[in-house]
This record gives sequence, C-alpha cells and structure tokens, in this order.
Amino acid sequence: MSTTRNFTSSPMQNAISVILVVLIMLQARNMVIEHEIKKSKTVRNHVVGEIKTVVEELLVDNSRGFVQIPREGLNSSDNFVGEIMESQLPQQLTQNIPIQISEPVSGEFIVQNEENFDLTTCNDDLKLFETPKPITALTSFPGSGNTWSRHLLHMSTGIWTGNAKSSAKLKKAGWLAEDLDCNSGQTIAVKTHRWHTMKKCAYSKILMVIRNPFYAFIAEFNREVASKTAEVDTSAYKLEEWNDFVALSTREYLAFFTDWFHEYKGPFKTICFEKLVEDPKKSVSEMLEFLRFPPYRIDCIFENLEGDFHREHHVHPSLTKLFNPEQTEKILNVIQRVSDILVEHKMTDCTTFFNYTTIARF
Repeated sequence: MSTTRNFTSSPMQNAISVILVVLIMLQARNMVIEHEIKKSKTVRNHVVGEIKTVVEELLVDNSRGFVQIPREGLNSSDNFVGEIMESQLPQQLTQNIPIQISEPVSGEFIVQNEENFDLTTCNDDLKLFETPKPITALTSFPGSGNTWSRHLLHMSTGIWTGNAKSSAKLKKAGWLAEDLDCNSGQTIAVKTHRWHTMKKCAYSKILMVIRNPFYAFIAEFNREVASKTAEVDTSAYKLEEWNDFVALSTREYLAFFTDWFHEYKGPFKTICFEKLVEDPKKSVSEMLEFLRFPPYRIDCIFENLEGDFHREHHVHPSLTKLFNPEQTEKILNVIQRVSDILVEHKMTDCTTFFNYTTIARF
C-alpha cells in the first residue's frame, strides 16, 4: 500500500525564500541599471565632445561677435548636468559668458564705406540690413534720450533701429522696424530699457545712454502725463503722484545699472547724454565706432538734429524746485553709487558731467 507524504515549510523557511527571490530581482535590476549607465555615459561623452568641439571652433575664430547664453538654459539642479557644467564645458557655457559669433574682424566695418555718398540724400528712406548683423542693444533708463539717440543713429547710418517692445506712437509715425523681431539682425540697434530682454534678444553688445536722473525723472514724468514731447502743467508736480513717482524712479534708476552690469558680460559702451547734447557729432561718432559702422553719413545728423520726438534738453526755470531736500539727498546718493559702478567696470563716468545748477538744493 502506498503512502502519501505532505511536505510543509515553516514560517522561517518561507521568509528565507522571499528574501532570496527579492535578492535575485535586485541583482537583475542592478545589472540592467549598470548596462544603461554604461550606455548613457557613452552618449554623454559623445555629446559633450561634440559641444566642446563646436565651442572651441567658435572661440578660435576671432572674426565673430557675441551671443549671450542664459544660465537658466542649463539644468544645474541635475547633478549629472552640474558635473558636465563645472568640469567639462568651457567657461563661456557655465558662467553666462557670451560665445563669439559673426562679428567683423578687427578694423573691418559691418558695411562698406560709401565713398561717393551725397549729403543731399540724407533724408532718403531708411533701410534694413539685407544680411543679418550683430545685434546691439541701445539701452537707457526711461527719460534719458533713447528715442533721440535712435533718431541720430537713423540719420548717421541710414538704417532703422528696432525695439524690444514696440511703440504704437513711433509705429504710427512711420518707424518701420518697431515690430521687427529683435533677433533679425536687420537693424543698427534695438531699443530696450530692461536687461531681462536679453533673454529673448541675443545681444552681441550693449550701447548705454546715461542721463542725470534729476532730468530723466522729469522727462519721463512728462512722457507719462503728457506723451512724447508735450510739456505737463507744473501743478502736476505738486501732487502726491509726483512724490510717489520720484521715490519709485530713484530705486529703479540704481537697479537699472546694477542689473545690466551684473547680468551682461559682453562688450559695453556708455554714451553720456550731457555730452551728446553738447557735441552730437563727437558722441554719435563714438556710437558708430562701437557699432563698427563707417562715419560717411555723420554730417547727416545736422540735416535734422532734433527729430520729431526729442523733448527739451534743459529744464525750464519753473521746474527748479520740484525735488524736496529728502528726495534730492537720496538721488545724490544713488548717483554716487552709479558712479562707483561705472568706475569699477572701467566705463566713462557720465556722472562727472551732470549739471545740478537748476536743482534747488545747490
């Protein structure tokens, strides 16, 4: 007679069996992960090698300009990417330093000099570059003469300027490049007031117009209250709105300089508004030199020096007591800090040309 045996296992044996199965599964998983890591390292090294080759070729070619690469474009929260950033890629990619692209070699202009240019054609229709050129930001604190500077560039180059933020008023007046993409490279410069526009506009260099904030605040307040060129009634300066405007503008004036000089690492040129008024030809010539544009049209600026949207150069005598002592002191402190920034970055210190004779405190 046959007998049947029943095999049973103890709880300890069951636990050991489960542990063995788990260990086998973990070992299999680790083998898969190790295989994938080897593959990813191979891909990574290939990609990094390609990037380094391209960047090194760009850096060797001195005939090129600059483009800003935002650091936000690199995901530094990823340790793997952070490792590549800090150890394998050039500083131009990891430290927000511009990479060189398409700038003319030393001594060359971005266009050819028109030797037979006739000044009678100064007021001919403005044009756009047919082939893209390096993109220059024309920046200033509001009320510092940006629109007038654009007009002078129009007259001295025959090329339109663009605008990072289109102006309906200028577009209505016939300024044809207001809606043009700031990255088109078809304009001689692109107007902007804020550094953060460089996130969408690949500026190769910065041309900054600097004006005495006392006068810039008045000019901008006039613009906000009475549009581009009209004068505002002096009674408006006695309202609380003016005091709030001065307080906000004082803070923003300093922030304008600290932001630009902290965020942008490419070529920089400062133009002093006071010197531009005093000697337009000399200041515009400096702009053209920085832009690498030949000065063959420089005398065209005198065919229409003011333009259609240039506000008064000088503050009217009735506006000499607009700033109270507290406001004046705060603005003077900001001016000193701006001066320190300009000196630190080896820029022309435009604050040395500021005129305070019409400010009540002096």
